[in-house]
Amino acid sequence: MIFGRKFVSTGGISTTEEFTKLLDLNENSYVLDLGCGLGGSAFFMAENYSSKVLGIDLSSNMIARANDYKKEMEEHLRHNVTVICFILHASLHILNKCLSSGGISNRRYHGTFFS
Repeated sequence: MIFGRKFVSTGGISTTEEFTKLLDLNENSYVLDLGCGLGGSAFFMAENYSSKVLGIDLSSNMIARANDYKKEMEEHLRHNVTVICFILHASLHILNKCLSSGGISNRRYHGTFFS
C-alpha cells in the first residue's frame, strides 16, 4: 500500500477522481487501463461510472492482488472489470511501440473481454 489500499500510482484516489472527471465516462464506456497495478483506478471507474474496464499490468503479483480486491466489489459490478497479466515478449514489443508513439493513450477499448 503506497498511495492507498488499491493504488500504487502517485496521488491514489484523489488523482483518480480528478482525471476521471475530465473523461466522459458512463455505463456505455469501455476503458483500457494500461499499467493498472492493484486496479484502483479500474475499480473506481467501474464503481462510480459503471464503465467496463480492462486493466493490464506486467506484474503477475499486482494482478493477483487486483483480483483479490475485485472479489470485494459489489457483485453486480464485478463483471465490469477484467484484469490480466500481459507478459509475452512479442506482445511487449508491440505494446512498447504503441506506448512510445502515443498510439494507445486516451482511447476507449471495446473488445471481447467483456460479456
